[in-house]
Amino acid sequence: MNIQHITDLAQQLQNEMPFITGINSAQENEAALELMNELTDDYDNNLLLIDVLWAKIEDYENNASELAAFNQRIENLNNGSSMLRLLMVQHGLNTTSFAQEIGGKSTVSMIFNEKRKLTVEHIEKLSARFEISPALFF
Repeated sequence: MNIQHITDLAQQLQNEMPFITGINSAQENEAALELMNELTDDYDNNLLLIDVLWAKIEDYENNASELAAFNQRIENLNNGSSMLRLLMVQHGLNTTSFAQEIGGKSTVSMIFNEKRKLTVEHIEKLSARFEISPALFF
């Protein structure tokens, strides 16, 4: 193994992508996301770089002060109602479309507006209807 060659390659990589050692600004994060988008076009051949870059993006986005409010909002989302919203958008459904799985329009609306939660029975029926994992609701 040629350590000097590996060190030189690492230095070249850092010169091309200074944020590889850590993302310190929104601009660096944007550049990293643009690069990630390009790398994923050939995922298998770029897996090493994707893994390294993903960790840096994730660290920045989890800890950046400008994203704190967004991260808190995401943390507080109700997964069941979020999944219900997603199903509605993806399948062009409305609150009356779930009579068999959840019940009437008012019950669906309360879940949609996070005033009630999906029950295990609701989740099982929705999972069967849309052929998705029940874990997506938790």
